[in-house]
Amino acid sequence: EATVSTDGIIGVTFGLLASLASAIANIVLKWKANKLQQEHHHHDSVDVEADDADDANKPTSKCPKISAPWVIVVFLYAAHALCQMAAYAYAPISLVAPTSGFVIVVNAVLARFVLGEKLYRADILGSALVILGNTGAVYYGSGSEADRDLDGLACLASQQSFIIYAIINILLLAFAF
Repeated sequence: EATVSTDGIIGVTFGLLASLASAIANIVLKWKANKLQQEHHHHDSVDVEADDADDANKPTSKCPKISAPWVIVVFLYAAHALCQMAAYAYAPISLVAPTSGFVIVVNAVLARFVLGEKLYRADILGSALVILGNTGAVYYGSGSEADRDLDGLACLASQQSFIIYAIINILLLAFAF
């Protein structure tokens, strides 16, 4: 039976918070980029017949101004890094690393509801597989730091459970393309 220590649970929680912060930052960044693109497109269509005098007065810098969304993005990416550091302080990498995959799922869901992007059947299936795989990796992960040599890894790769896992993944990839 798989058991995870209290420190492991704290580490995984920090890992999930890091993924959430990163996903929200990604969505805010994309939202702001979309907004800037719309403003640029609107500006181009309105000023098609602008004369050279107007062009001389326009700023030449293409850098975006510092605004609340940019500050939020920087704050969220910093929170992501701090949560990742905290996660690794509490739990081994075998428990924390799989939590990074949840950013894919959160991005997909937030993109649907915040940005209005369409989710396709393959997106939903892929997200479900990420959730199952990552949850399994965290739940059944050793929760301890194990030293493995090449012979130990070869032994693990020759186990029936790994071979079945590899075959399923190869088949899924074959049918995905």
